[in-house]
Amino acid sequence: MTNNSASPVSNFGVYYASKDYAGFWKRVFAWCIDIIVVLSLLGLYAIIISLIAEWSEFEAKLLFWLSLLTCHLYLVVLKTQINQHSVFG
Repeated sequence: MTNNSASPVSNFGVYYASKDYAGFWKRVFAWCIDIIVVLSLLGLYAIIISLIAEWSEFEAKLLFWLSLLTCHLYLVVLKTQINQHSVFG
């Protein structure tokens, strides 16, 4: 006896319409906007830190950690919340 219906495994999966995908140039444009936002924030941090105090090892470390935190919050947490409406899934 043969079964002509598709196997149940083939019905699993997530399928998206082609209109749900952003094209290459839209992704490049969005990536450029992300870079501009992050670099603007990092530049603002550097200006604020340089106005408050002279550069020393502490200010360099502070800028590094602020930069790392900003990149993480913007590129990971914010993007996750926009795309999936939740950080935890």
